[in-house]
Amino acid sequence: MKYTKIAKRLLLILCFPVFIGCGRQEDWLDIKNSKGDVLPETLADFQHLLNNGTGLTSRYSTAGLAMSDNLFLNEAEYLSMSQLERNLYTWNREIWDSGVSSDWNFLYAKIEIANLALEGLKKIDESESGYANIKGQALFFRSLSYYFLVNLFCTAYDDNAAQQALGLPLRTDPDVNVVYRRASLRETFDFMIHDAELAVELLDRQSPYTTRPSKQAAFALLAKVYLLMGDYRQSLHYGELALEGNTGLLDFNDETKVNLEDTYRFPALGIGNPEIIYYAESALYLSVMPAPPYNGSVTEQLYRSYHDNDLRKSVFYLDVNGNHKFIGTYTGSQTNFCGIALNEIYFILAESYNRLGDDSKARHFLNEILMKRYKTGTYLVDDESQKDALLTLILNERRKELPFTANIRWEDLRRLNKEADRQSGIERVIDGVTYSLLPNENRYVLPIPEQEIQISNITQNQR
Repeated sequence: MKYTKIAKRLLLILCFPVFIGCGRQEDWLDIKNSKGDVLPETLADFQHLLNNGTGLTSRYSTAGLAMSDNLFLNEAEYLSMSQLERNLYTWNREIWDSGVSSDWNFLYAKIEIANLALEGLKKIDESESGYANIKGQALFFRSLSYYFLVNLFCTAYDDNAAQQALGLPLRTDPDVNVVYRRASLRETFDFMIHDAELAVELLDRQSPYTTRPSKQAAFALLAKVYLLMGDYRQSLHYGELALEGNTGLLDFNDETKVNLEDTYRFPALGIGNPEIIYYAESALYLSVMPAPPYNGSVTEQLYRSYHDNDLRKSVFYLDVNGNHKFIGTYTGSQTNFCGIALNEIYFILAESYNRLGDDSKARHFLNEILMKRYKTGTYLVDDESQKDALLTLILNERRKELPFTANIRWEDLRRLNKEADRQSGIERVIDGVTYSLLPNENRYVLPIPEQEIQISNITQNQR
């Protein structure tokens, strides 16, 4: 198989170990090269390109977790972190101390690989067996990468302002020398949705590996996108489709699946975990990684919110000298789970049903998952909460279920801050200095890395 020079260097960037704390960050635009190189040629070639597990299923961003109200760093832990992580933790106006961002670079590198595949597939007969599924995989990877980017580098979605708000450069050309301006936020969401909808039409219903996207994964991604937009009819629709044929929630009482004797309670690489729809991971930020004793802690306020009969309290956390460290990752290792699993879909459905006025269905999905999380026979089924109280319960349990998964808590803070009665600020105190982040502040949006500004001359975010 022949790769372009561009593709080779992309794969090197994606596969080379990068730890932000060590200060090494690659700029994806450094791969610029001349045209005229030979692209992958066959369907097998393109599947191999998309099978690049290290690049396309790892190094998703968890920067949002480092900024969220789930994380606590004591002063010693704070000082032990890289300058970048300290900047994130205190919502500094300057974030990327080196001028480049691995979060931006790795996600756009995934988009570039997807674009290489999509461009090359145009030269192959669409009737060939496997063509549709491979194209669907590339579209899914591109949509998912933009999903991560939009939650870091754009304002939270507001339908009334989305046409004027800045979105992302929507790259579709595999030639990295082509400069793109920032689309609007609405155009960015439309682009993500269009890619995911096409992926739904093309992908196989089942995938032989959870690292390879399926139709169910594309449905789940659409549910996540529409939840961000506050379009609960669509998030409900796609959440239900994602759930079809797969209701295998883990029972945390099952010691064959959840082992408290293991440092990492769940199966390695998610193998054998029936909840995983699509597997992805990240190890970019030590402060939020499940890596005791070196990572930060969960806030005591969140830890105390778990009932003593709630198994998540012992499954998710480890006591290290009085601090509660997160270890409950679905990767079963020292990496954060950044994929999509059934537990998240259950909470999307519970919230969507509640917001659309069907509290009976909302309680059904909430109770179904919590019965699997509490010690057998101890969970009291909720059947009395009023609409507002039920929504609060659903949101609180969602936070407790997904505390260090991808950037979910950060995404929730951003979208819920748009609701006046759900706004909440975050405060940290370090060495006697108080740092605060108020609802809807500009600092909920990360700055575009300076090197990208210099190369592309795109509009910078206001901090």
